[in-house]
Amino acid sequence: MFAYGSLIWNPALRIAEERRARIDDWHRAFCLSMPVGRGTADRPGLALGLDRGGGCEGMAYRIADTDLETELPILWNREMLIAGYIPQWLEVKNAEGIAFGWAIAFVIDRDAPHYVDNLPTGTQVMRLATAAGSWGTSADYLFRTDDALRSHGIVDRNLARLAFQVSGAIGESRALALAA
Repeated sequence: MFAYGSLIWNPALRIAEERRARIDDWHRAFCLSMPVGRGTADRPGLALGLDRGGGCEGMAYRIADTDLETELPILWNREMLIAGYIPQWLEVKNAEGIAFGWAIAFVIDRDAPHYVDNLPTGTQVMRLATAAGSWGTSADYLFRTDDALRSHGIVDRNLARLAFQVSGAIGESRALALAA
């Protein structure tokens, strides 16, 4: 499977092998509105999806053949919870651009009701900084993803910039609450 978000820091699966990987024609984006999990109906959070265009660095994980029967249902139930993704086989490449296999990836379903396209940065920052649900905060999801990418030597400048802005927004909102 190709991991580009929370699957990197919390695969919750038995992984036999992991490898840094890149896919072409898809990019990591906060394009899935989360009215559950990391948000609520009144204050929806955001989750990452693979949206069309560009490229994305992440991790390719291999599940052992002997574990497929138990692990694939776990993966499916987790990623298909709110019907925002379409599973697709994508070619994965190494840092030099040489293909080394195919991986299942969960790309955004642009026809899904929770798909959000081209949210202004300020809107993304506020949703990520303020949304929380039964799985935790959207900010925590962002920060953990940024940290996990960096721990694998992957720097996503857009994600890092967003993490910096969300961190500032959280600090600003805490300062305002303390002053009140």
